[in-house]
Amino acid sequence: YYSNAIIWANQKGIVQGFTDGTYGVEVNITREQIAKMLCEYAKVMKYNTSGKASLDTFTDKAKVSNWAVGYMQWAVDTGMISGKPNDDKKSYRLDPKGDATRAECAKMLTMFMKEYQP
Repeated sequence: YYSNAIIWANQKGIVQGFTDGTYGVEVNITREQIAKMLCEYAKVMKYNTSGKASLDTFTDKAKVSNWAVGYMQWAVDTGMISGKPNDDKKSYRLDPKGDATRAECAKMLTMFMKEYQP
């Protein structure tokens, strides 16, 4: 049921799949992966994706994959990712490799629509 969507997204450069040729349709998506997909979709739609916020305030900024730094900067800039509070309740982390919960995905999609939909 999802084959056509994956084929379309692959043809547009939104998703490339894993190195073994699969797309991990039964695997949870990480926060940095969804940031990438939303940013690449925005580019396909010719939306402005030039915003790049600093990740310096996040305690785990070094855990962001090299390929995902720009995507995470964009997601923070648009408000799609605002960070998760650390135990001290004063600092925040990106949790880039953490699974994106349904709530987090819903927030990201809502913020995406607010940013780009008229």
